[in-house]
Amino acid sequence: MKNLHYLSVITVMVALISSSCKKDKAPENQLTDIDGNVYKTVQIGDQVWMAENLKTTKLNDGTPIAFVADPTTWSDANLSDPMVCYYDNDAKNMNKFGLLYNWYTVSTGKLAPKGWHVATNADWEKLIDYLIANGYNYDGTVVDNKIGKSLAATSGWKTSQTIGDVGNDQLSNNKSGFNGVASGARIDDGQYSSDAWNAIWWSYNTVDNTSAGMYFLANHSPALESGEGSFKKGLSVRCVKN
Repeated sequence: MKNLHYLSVITVMVALISSSCKKDKAPENQLTDIDGNVYKTVQIGDQVWMAENLKTTKLNDGTPIAFVADPTTWSDANLSDPMVCYYDNDAKNMNKFGLLYNWYTVSTGKLAPKGWHVATNADWEKLIDYLIANGYNYDGTVVDNKIGKSLAATSGWKTSQTIGDVGNDQLSNNKSGFNGVASGARIDDGQYSSDAWNAIWWSYNTVDNTSAGMYFLANHSPALESGEGSFKKGLSVRCVKN
């Protein structure tokens, strides 16, 4: 009986130690940036993506990024400085949409948290291919790009009446867990546009000496589409684990 008592005590002690260790261990599905912002992440295929838009105000070496509200400064053709802003210059939009960055911030190569990188064309295309091949099209088919709903958030989109569009039947969105919010953009003249209509992310690939790649969701489309935007645009950013 004494031996059984000792075994019981040891079992309880091991359980308590194990429980304590689990509490101290950071969740594996979270990411923390240099500002201390904590992000949800999601594994899609063999990629691990941020499941929220980036909102750091510093590069990963601690350098502050200039916060620019003034549209004239933002659009100044003579400036090629890293800049960041809230959508519509409203700080309340940071938690909802993340922040918008110009290309000069992305091109520093130091925007993503360490161990991560701003998504490239190759990352985006790999994501698209995986989702199509694994039945994430809104209609369950495995051909053509109809994955928009599986990537889009379940609310916040301008309504569309067309079945399969991101803005239609929004409660059925986000099958992948990517949680793409309709965060809009800052356009070349420093004004804001397209919240509720579009989610637009930089891709870490230049097109020419004035523009870079981007990927986007639109409320009236079933696809994740690609395009290009001028370096002056302010777009959202998603990062992928190295």
